[in-house]
Amino acid sequence: MKKADTVMKLPSWVLRNLIHGVPARECVRALKHVPQVCNSIFQGFEVKPQSLSLPPIQARLLRLLQDDDTFLGVVLHLWTLGNPEIVSEVRKRSIKSLEQDLTRLAATWGGDKIAIAFAADSRKSVQRLLAKTADTLQGIQRSDSPAATSPAGPPATDPEAREKADRQLRVLQSKVESLSTSLNEVKQTNRKLENQLRATRRELERLRGQLSTVESRASTLESELTRTQKGLDRAERARDKALQEEAGLSKNVQRLNSRLAELEAQPAPKKAEPIKPEPRLVREERGLVPFAEEKGLVFRCQIDGLHYSLNIAQILRQVDTNEEASVKETTELLVKLKRLDVEQHRNILAGMRKHGNYYPWVVTAPMSPAIVDGSNVANCEKDLKGQAKLQSLLNVREELRLQGHFPIWIYVDASLPYQIDDPKGLDRRIQRGEIIKVPGGSSADETITRKARDTGACVVTNDRRIADLVDPSLHLDTIGFVVFNSDVTLKQI
Repeated sequence: MKKADTVMKLPSWVLRNLIHGVPARECVRALKHVPQVCNSIFQGFEVKPQSLSLPPIQARLLRLLQDDDTFLGVVLHLWTLGNPEIVSEVRKRSIKSLEQDLTRLAATWGGDKIAIAFAADSRKSVQRLLAKTADTLQGIQRSDSPAATSPAGPPATDPEAREKADRQLRVLQSKVESLSTSLNEVKQTNRKLENQLRATRRELERLRGQLSTVESRASTLESELTRTQKGLDRAERARDKALQEEAGLSKNVQRLNSRLAELEAQPAPKKAEPIKPEPRLVREERGLVPFAEEKGLVFRCQIDGLHYSLNIAQILRQVDTNEEASVKETTELLVKLKRLDVEQHRNILAGMRKHGNYYPWVVTAPMSPAIVDGSNVANCEKDLKGQAKLQSLLNVREELRLQGHFPIWIYVDASLPYQIDDPKGLDRRIQRGEIIKVPGGSSADETITRKARDTGACVVTNDRRIADLVDPSLHLDTIGFVVFNSDVTLKQI
């Protein structure tokens, strides 16, 4: 705050008029430069220009002007900036001219403003003139002001009115102090409540952490329960299958006993013996289509006067690649062979069973076809890199095999090799014919829907609207699935 020149002690009425006359915005800005003074003036009120019109603020400001000459000089300077005409009129006159025209100046501008202009003048002679004429100036009001023309009301210098105003001011000060005390108590209570709120929030966070731990444990237990239930379901299916096989074996034993009794009277046919792998498998004269060269256990047999070569590896490949015609022809040959040579038939099935129970099951029992929406299955569970999993496809195929499905056509979009976690493994199976990749620009959903409509096969997918593309009125036999940690569960939907 700028240090003012020595300012004489001004009467209270001059200071009150000074407070009313100084621009409120500039006064607040000057107070903000001294935070301690600003806080004492506006204690319990907002620090804004409108608050200067409140009586408690004016009373505090009046005491500050009486006690602090520096701030009084600043306020006088602010007042002069807002009243340049009056200040110019006073400063251009000599002391003698001011004494002669005092009454006229007071009537023109108002006695209060002339007194403030005198106080702001740096000339000591002018300030002494103010000390002599202060009472005179207090009684002179501006000629065009309402108070100057009004006959009613006591003079401004009435001691009783001043005493009454002082009493009202003291009452207001007492109320302000009481309100300030109440405000402090409210602040303390508020701080206590805030501390309690923070403690409650910390406790809530702790309980949330415990709840999250419990939920995580419950989720883990639920997953373990699901896996256990799946294991029990598999064991139940395996038990049922074993019972069925046992019943079938009992029937076969009965038929074999009957057949043996019939064959005792006939010469035994020459039995075919396993031979070493041959480079190419053919069927003499007619029947089986020539196969590709493959290594594996080969059986030769004679059926209806024709010689056949059966390659186990070739049969497995036919099943894996869904070659329905070849598998059907192999099944018919095995049915004929079973009537002629049970032991040879058993040896062939045992050779196939070494690679899995599914293969002899395909050529000995009725099966139902299935179609797999490969892209939907591979993307149902992704790895840590966000890539589709080939293992999900293989697990779904294995589950379908356990439920007695053949052929199992797996269709994938042309873009899946770029999204899968094992693109080389997928490409190998596509090349072998185990998985079918639709041409680029085509929709796997359309191919699947048309294949299902033509063959009547069930569709394994979680896409309930897969048939909308081809025929919205077509109701496909759809099997949904759930894959969790590579475990597969199929469900009819």
